Amino acid sequence: MTEHPFNLAELYIEQWPGDAELRPVLFLHGNTQNSTCGRGVVDFFRSRGHRVVVWELPGHGLSAMTTERYDLADLVALNNAIIEQYQLTEGLLIGHSIGGMIMASSVCQLALSDAALVMIGSLDQNPIEAVARHQIEDALYLQDSLDNYMAAGDGLFKKQRQYDYFTNRHLDDAFTEIINRRYTQPAANRINLTSLHGYDVRAALTALAPQMLVLHGAKEEVIPKALVDDMVKFYPNAAVEWFSDGGHNAFFQQDERTQEFLQKHYQSLVG
Repeated sequence: MTEHPFNLAELYIEQWPGDAELRPVLFLHGNTQNSTCGRGVVDFFRSRGHRVVVWELPGHGLSAMTTERYDLADLVALNNAIIEQYQLTEGLLIGHSIGGMIMASSVCQLALSDAALVMIGSLDQNPIEAVARHQIEDALYLQDSLDNYMAAGDGLFKKQRQYDYFTNRHLDDAFTEIINRRYTQPAANRINLTSLHGYDVRAALTALAPQMLVLHGAKEEVIPKALVDDMVKFYPNAAVEWFSDGGHNAFFQQDERTQEFLQKHYQSLVG
């Protein structure tokens, strides 16, 4: 079992049974959100008979935050442990934002060459460091935006709860960002964002060449479109679909499009 500083009994992990002959699915949400944003994705695969597992990051949704002494590497180790415990080594691993980064890292660390990967609003490198290699001014702007996002967290925070993002998917990104910090532990938000330094799985993931689907908002500001255009060049087994008028949360805000994309690539992901 992979070592990590968390107690799985204190985390929200939910599993829906399915056909043992079908590829199982694991979903992980993004920073300062929770598993409800993935309800449409979960329902898509459950309705087709797949076993589905979701979990929530510490301090998010229904997962307790019992320590602040962890970083991204520990979250990856935790995800590795869940993959092993729930027998998902040949599964379809789906993650939004930092959830996608954690999934990509697990594929590399566990050498999951038989798994498939869906990265939603995510990247195989730290976006700030990736932007800095191209445009230092854009990187500074992105860093300032994240710093401001974290700084406002303490003032916006009310209490930790599992806010229903999917039911309220009509809300725009600006209001969603307020909700994110209102119901997620500020310390968890800071740890997630400040521990991304040095994150880069491109070389390892390229070597494994898993079947991949990339879903991304063309108008995303958190991870600019140019970075994704560059990323997918390295993965011959990757398909990319764009929410042409969407931002960072487009996958649940535009669930109908997400369902269309998943159906289009279903056989390549689960075959």
